[in-house]
Amino acid sequence: MAVSPAGAFDIVVDGRPASTIVVPEATIPVEDFAATELQHHLEKATGVEVPIRKEAAADADARGLIFLGGTKCAAVARIAAADLPSNAFRIRLHGGNLYFVGHDSDGDVVGKPGSPNSIHSSFVRMGTLFAVYEFLEVHLG
Repeated sequence: MAVSPAGAFDIVVDGRPASTIVVPEATIPVEDFAATELQHHLEKATGVEVPIRKEAAADADARGLIFLGGTKCAAVARIAAADLPSNAFRIRLHGGNLYFVGHDSDGDVVGKPGSPNSIHSSFVRMGTLFAVYEFLEVHLG
């Protein structure tokens, strides 16, 4: 059995997913896009596809989950984005789970096929997506 240092969070162990990406039941486009971006880049880095599940399909008492966006579990853990400025985010390791919570809004996401938006002209708030990109840059380079 591998022993992780305090504060460590395993996403992939021994070539198998050790985590699941969890999104709200009723997602907005930025949460869906953030989940697929995280899944894609984790697979590129590890060769392992980390599954994405809706919150109802995830065990709320489990540990090692990655919660994205406005999930009920994030609210229970008191990790919210309501007080954040546009596009800001929080990344928290709490209770054995990892949370990416951002100030988001509904609408087309930058990079979505057919979207006329660019990162500089979009009025859609994408804090959760920016949290994912920050995590990927800092922890996966």
